[in-house]
Order: sequence, then structure tokens, then C-alpha cells
Amino acid sequence: MSSMNFVNATYQRYTQIAYAKTTVDNTKSFSAAKTNAANRKNSMVNNEESAVEKYKKRHPDSKHIVDSQVNAGKAVLERNGVSDVSREDMTMDEYKQFITNLMNSIPFDATQSNNIEVWSISEEGWEQMKKDSDYEAWVLGYTSQNRAVRNPFAGLMGNRGCFCTEKFGASIEEHIGQGVPMTTNTNSSAKNKNKKSWWQERNERYEEMVEEWTKAIQLRHQFLRSKMMEQYEQGKALGGFQITNPISIDNLQWKKSKALQSYNFL
Repeated sequence: MSSMNFVNATYQRYTQIAYAKTTVDNTKSFSAAKTNAANRKNSMVNNEESAVEKYKKRHPDSKHIVDSQVNAGKAVLERNGVSDVSREDMTMDEYKQFITNLMNSIPFDATQSNNIEVWSISEEGWEQMKKDSDYEAWVLGYTSQNRAVRNPFAGLMGNRGCFCTEKFGASIEEHIGQGVPMTTNTNSSAKNKNKKSWWQERNERYEEMVEEWTKAIQLRHQFLRSKMMEQYEQGKALGGFQITNPISIDNLQWKKSKALQSYNFL
């Protein structure tokens, strides 16, 4: 059976208890026989070195990270009560379903609740996991720790989660994990970019008010000048210049400007 038949397009979130029960029930139907996990590991070592040990030898600086992931995978097995279940008694199809149930039992952090994760395992990878308990634990542990990561940018800048792909092979080096953020549609983003900010609108209103006040002051000066010239001409006609009706701002009747009206200023 092709490994792509076991690719999950979208996982159900936070169903650990339900999947754990399904895992245990399915495992019991696979085989009533159980074997000690340590014996399984020793059998692997006698025939072939674990893919995990090979990786740690080639990458000694990553030893503590890999060990942490393996331990996290063993914790997944313990939570589901399947640490001692015999894999040797399972057919490959049964084993694939067994691991799929375990993968589905691993929850996502709340900040990853909108993520869509697609995972796949090559045929060589399935074979390696079935016979190599540490590598099986690494795949489960990597997945557990990866889904537990808190995303500090969740919900910000239009972020609506990520589309993630996880591909596992027969060794740790073959693993490829990728993620692409999913954002709101581009049309909405373009509209938001063209929308003026609060400060832009405030500054435009301020500039508009200054312009109107400047026009109002100019109108007032023109009005005062015309009144003064009118009184001057009247004074000349009477034989002398005398201001008999001083002009004050209170009795001016010059044209009102928009600037003198009340502004709902931000």
C-alpha cells in the first residue's frame, strides 16, 4: 500500500483521549501478544545499528536534541499505553494504522490550532520504524515537540495559521519539514495599505484648518483696510482726517470662513 494513503490532510485537534483509546483497542485486535520494549531494542542492536545512533555519531553536537526527541516519543507511547506492544506480530498495513493513530493522538498548541499539517512516511521509513524502536520514538517525539511550539505571531498581521508538510524517510537526515503562513486575501491587504492612518487624517485636518484660518485673517485685514480707507476719504471731504467710529473686532461684519466654524478636531 502506498504511503500516500496515510497522509493526513487536516488533523482533528486535541483528541488525545479518544485517539488513545482507539490506538489501544486497535492494538489489542492486532495482537494479544506483548513483548518487552527492551528486548525489542536489543534485537535491533544485534542485527543493525539504530538510525538514531548513526545520526548521533555523524552529528555529535545534536545528541542532546535527538535524545530529547526520542524521550518525547517514548512518552507518547506511554500515554497511550502501547510501550510493550509487539510490532513484529503486526502486518505492515496494521503497523501503519497503529502509527497513524499515535500521530493523530498528539495535540497541537493552542496557537497552532488553525494549522494544516500534511505528513508522510516513505516505504523505507515505515520499514525502519517497524524494526527500529528508537527511530519510531524519534518520529513520534519530533512531531510531539514540533506541535507543542508556541507561535507568538498567531493572529497578527493577517496570519491565519500555517500550511505545514512533514516528510519522513528511513533516517533522520531524510526528514524534510516545511511551513508556509496562511494570510487573509490579498485584496483586503491592498485595501488596508491604501487606507489612511489616524495620524495622516489628523495632519490633513490640521493643515486644512491652518489654511482656512490664514484665509480668514487675510479677509479681516482687507476689510479693516477698506474701512480705514473709507473713513480717510470721508475725513478728507470734511477738511481733516478723524476716526469718529473706531473699528473693533467686535463690530466687524466680515465674511465668516469655514475656519471660524467649530471643528471636530482629532
